[in-house]
Amino acid sequence: MAPTKTDLDSVIQEVRSAESHLRGADAESWATRLDRDHDRIEQALDWLLKNDPTSGLELALALPDYWHLRGRWAEGRDWLERFLTAISAPTPTLRCRAVSSISGLAFRLGENEKARQFGNEALEIARRLGDKPLIVGALTRLARVGLRDNNPRQTMILCREALALAEEAGDEELSLSPLHCLAEATRMDGDYEGARQLYHRSLDLNRKRGDELVIGVETSNLGAVELRFGNIDRNPPLAGVLRPRPSNRKPLPAAVPRRRAGRSGCRQRRLGPGGPSPGRGKWTLQNQRGRNGSS
Repeated sequence: MAPTKTDLDSVIQEVRSAESHLRGADAESWATRLDRDHDRIEQALDWLLKNDPTSGLELALALPDYWHLRGRWAEGRDWLERFLTAISAPTPTLRCRAVSSISGLAFRLGENEKARQFGNEALEIARRLGDKPLIVGALTRLARVGLRDNNPRQTMILCREALALAEEAGDEELSLSPLHCLAEATRMDGDYEGARQLYHRSLDLNRKRGDELVIGVETSNLGAVELRFGNIDRNPPLAGVLRPRPSNRKPLPAAVPRRRAGRSGCRQRRLGPGGPSPGRGKWTLQNQRGRNGSS
């Protein structure tokens, strides 16, 4: 059933209103609003695909943060690919935004080569355009692939370029995702003091934003680094779990969250490129929602 113009305008307005709130402290409440209208959003996207694919792609590009929050990665990737196929000549900026988002969604699905391919295409277009936010976004997509490839040196190169561009742009939010990836790569490379400083920096920025998801993950990452130095008491959330108890038994290690089974649209988010790494105690924020880095 085709949506009426009133319904279509209503859905577009709702998605546009939610877009800027799907990162930070209010993300969950706004995502819940979109949950209630998920069927209407799908109907609108389907109608636009057949009748106005360019407008449909613009609407779809307001939804990646929602798809990431709800684990609807395949759904989002499929919509974006269908819109790109339907548009004969998208503008370079529109194509760049689309392939960058596809890269991030493919990464979540474990499609590393696809994530790398679309990330490289996004970076090439963004460099031609000279668009710093788009360049930072593409660099961050490729940095995450580098982490999963266990290539910290290449990841650090990508992240440092992204952070320099974010600083040039004077955009603090733009620096969040590459900063997290740089901290992870630095720890992976064995520089625990450098990683500690970067995690503290990331925590400070995300506390200002009130992003509880990122704060929790980075606190856990920092806790793992502090354990390398034997500093249990410097990480209060872990200290209560790891501090020795008056018992003959050895203290239990901190619990590692497990993925919950469930519907693909509602399953628990994973906190790393491949989940926690054996022997490292390492969590990475696979779901960090920085601008153009919501991957």
